[in-house]
Amino acid sequence: EIAAVAWFVRCFWAADVFHCFLTGSLDDEGSVLMHPWRVAKGYLGSWFVFDLFCITLDWAAAAMVGSANDLSWFEFARLLRVVRLVRMVRSSEIVGFVAERVRSEQVVLLGEVGQSIVMMLISAHVTACLWYGIGREGRDGRSGWVEVFDLEDTDFRHRYTWSFHWCVAMFVGETKYEPMNI
Repeated sequence: EIAAVAWFVRCFWAADVFHCFLTGSLDDEGSVLMHPWRVAKGYLGSWFVFDLFCITLDWAAAAMVGSANDLSWFEFARLLRVVRLVRMVRSSEIVGFVAERVRSEQVVLLGEVGQSIVMMLISAHVTACLWYGIGREGRDGRSGWVEVFDLEDTDFRHRYTWSFHWCVAMFVGETKYEPMNI
């Protein structure tokens, strides 16, 4: 199940490199630039080298799975994929462009509420992942919460749900699961 997700993500980012050659951009006046050579030149001069580096490391790690080599640095390199999401910051420039042209306050308000919900879910997801990582590692010879609540042998969805529940409960300020390794 996790392997299928990993392959999907790997293929997605590989396809994204080709997609970036076809994705236009906005100039300073707000006009969309779609000339293929300009788009390609802009991508080659900005994120292409970094994207290619990430994709190469990711596919190399996939090719070496099961070998006797230590893949820990490949796993670290996978974290570089997260940095690619930083490019989404540029989407605020697009949102501003659209907001200037939308005349309905209701649509703008709905977009802002949706953006807040998405940001809360992303932050809860990242916190849940970090919380799960903390829970797997014990401290000073003690067991982490994953072991304490006997979740080591459960499936991924169950463990993720526990972590996500804890994070959402922290937003509200109440939880029925207390930290066990801190």
